[in-house]
Amino acid sequence: MQTKQYDLTGFNNFLNTMISPSEMCHLLVQLAFEHVQAAEDGALNHFKDNMSTIELMYDQFYKLAEQE
Repeated sequence: MQTKQYDLTGFNNFLNTMISPSEMCHLLVQLAFEHVQAAEDGALNHFKDNMSTIELMYDQFYKLAEQE
């Protein structure tokens, strides 16, 4: 995979003015628990995909929260 430099100014502004990484971690955990409760038996693959996305986001926000 080729390394690419992204302009993260908007994301940095978001973290500095809207919500802290630790708050985002808390919200992602809440979202995960709510998603588990709302999951239906017939949507297992969709549920797994969504949980993987939440996990990826949580891991990255957790790394940022450790820097607070």
